[in-house]
Amino acid sequence: MKTEKILVVTKDRYLGQKLRLELMKKAEVSIVSELPADAEEYRTVFLDADTVPATAAGAIVLSRCADVPHDLPIPLPLGLAETMIGETSEAGKLSLSDGERTVRFREKTVKLTEAEYSLLSLLIRADGQFVSREELLRGAFSEDSTGSALNVYIHYLREKLEFHGEKIILSSRKSGYAIDKKFIRMGGNGRA
Repeated sequence: MKTEKILVVTKDRYLGQKLRLELMKKAEVSIVSELPADAEEYRTVFLDADTVPATAAGAIVLSRCADVPHDLPIPLPLGLAETMIGETSEAGKLSLSDGERTVRFREKTVKLTEAEYSLLSLLIRADGQFVSREELLRGAFSEDSTGSALNVYIHYLREKLEFHGEKIILSSRKSGYAIDKKFIRMGGNGRA
């Protein structure tokens, strides 16, 4: 059963069909010629910068030419099914930068507060294992912090990282919180 939704924005019918054929085994693929208002509903958005002038937050930009006005276009042709889905790409892994208190994810750099950074660091170091609420409170916050502070900062992290409906931060009433293993670099340190 295909639960993942992928949006391809291109006016190139050949590219659209090639992407559909390569990705339809993994997801439900929609191909459109203009970026729709509901693009954030899709887990992954591929944007053909050669035919569509629009931009979208978190979109994976595709291009056949090198001088595209986007930060990091993915050159075409390439092994699409392998490279573009976050499970196999390093771009789909969380990468922390100590000095700048930032996290890099899906070709975006997100600035974090000190509390958010401490919390995310603890979760990444746990390498996909659940960390109890008590451990997170002790490790990421001051002694007088409460469980409601933890809830608030988990919410902030989810808002900053979980676009396109991805569940990156997992929760369990009994066990606490964890980062889904598919978003953690090998070894769990997540350092750039």
